[in-house]
Amino acid sequence: MNEEWQNEIDKRLNEIVKQQEELKKKTEDLDFGKADKFMPEIDTFLRMTRPDEQEKEIFRNLVIPGNVNMVYTFFDTFDGWTAGAIGGTKTPALGGANLATGATLNNYSTVNAEITGTNNKLNFNTKNPFFQCQLELSATAAQTIYFGAGDLNIGDGTEEGFGFKITNGTLVALVTQSDGATATETTATISGITLTNSNIYRADMRSGRGVWFYVNGRLSAVIRTGLPNGTDGPVLMSFHIKTTAAANKIMYLTNALFMQDL
Repeated sequence: MNEEWQNEIDKRLNEIVKQQEELKKKTEDLDFGKADKFMPEIDTFLRMTRPDEQEKEIFRNLVIPGNVNMVYTFFDTFDGWTAGAIGGTKTPALGGANLATGATLNNYSTVNAEITGTNNKLNFNTKNPFFQCQLELSATAAQTIYFGAGDLNIGDGTEEGFGFKITNGTLVALVTQSDGATATETTATISGITLTNSNIYRADMRSGRGVWFYVNGRLSAVIRTGLPNGTDGPVLMSFHIKTTAAANKIMYLTNALFMQDL
């Protein structure tokens, strides 16, 4: 995604967070009998949480410009996805889907969105790939989860991509780089997220500079080293869940979006 647009988005998000924090301090001891005193702050809050149509359109134009390739799914079908499982299942449904492991140690379920032709393959080096999904977990413990852009969990040392990893309740931002034989993960811990809630996870790579990670619209981590490289990755998105104890675990998927420059 264009660097100028991304810098503007970061600037606006940081301004909103700052305004929300200031508003919270001002209204902590709010006496609703004297509410008139706080009307300007209340109006500001409403405009931040319910922007008018003009403000929405400005943000849409910043986030989704016209010169990108885009893949978007609600998971009402897994047509076009490559799936794998040991004891696990995948269940598409209107408006969402779930990956379930079954109640056996080391069971797993995984799905990958793959490009079979030569066009539009994942290009880490120059096309600023972007990933976002809405995801919820049935539980936090006794599982390992990967989701993001690229092939994050193939297991043969060729994994490359970026996104998120959850290990027994610990959420981290993740980038994976391979030399063709060994894959190396670089992570940054993200705290304060209730993983059993439905959350929006976003990972935005600016080629050659780093990956910016957001949860529910808030910048949560930045990783600038160990970045994936290459220009012809066949896997655009991947989701994987595996048990580390004999208990059924479920990943609920609502939607996912992949974009990169033309």
